[in-house]
Amino acid sequence: LGLLALRNRRLSVGVMVGLAAIAFVARIVLFHAGVPWNEVYVQTEGYLDALMIGALLAWALHSGWRPGRRIEALGWLGAAFIAAVVLTTHREDAWLFDGGYTLVALASALVICAALNERSALARLLQARPARELGRLSYSIYLWHVLIFMAVADSLAARSGAVRLVVGLSLTGLASGFSYYVIERPFLRRKRRPPERPAAKPEGDAGSTPAASGAGPGRAPGMATVAEP
Repeated sequence: LGLLALRNRRLSVGVMVGLAAIAFVARIVLFHAGVPWNEVYVQTEGYLDALMIGALLAWALHSGWRPGRRIEALGWLGAAFIAAVVLTTHREDAWLFDGGYTLVALASALVICAALNERSALARLLQARPARELGRLSYSIYLWHVLIFMAVADSLAARSGAVRLVVGLSLTGLASGFSYYVIERPFLRRKRRPPERPAAKPEGDAGSTPAASGAGPGRAPGMATVAEP
């Protein structure tokens, strides 16, 4: 908020890049100092680089920068890299804490840049209904999945990994859907509701005050007049 108030481009970029660099180094130092991986992962100073990369991208777009055509190929590379990390990497692998998480954040930024071009194949893929539905539930999934999978791992320790995965995904989907439609969506509706504006007085009518009734987009409000005191 302070940087937005100052409106200094060089200072803003310098601070965001500096914070990202501090987080990059802090994660390496904390992990190799013996701090448990999960504590390193959730600490702000251990994950701030991803937030700053997102902030830098948002700042660049807000400043008028737009990605060129070549960014689509980089977006596909970023998506392939993220998929490879998800499928092959364990959460405690040291390379993630030695810079891997920063690479994941950069790859995510490339995917976002490529998706900004609505004509690109990557954008069309992300506009498919399954992807859009997953996107709507993504924040709820983020909130619920760790707790649910931990509970499933404890409750079904004797079962196979495949069984735990199916149960965990099913419960996460149910909890996320409930959370989105019952809690998140009502608040989003309130956020998107346009502010009410007072009805304007018609010119040349000094003896009456208009009161809008049934006003709505695209149609004139019904007018009722009341005598002024």
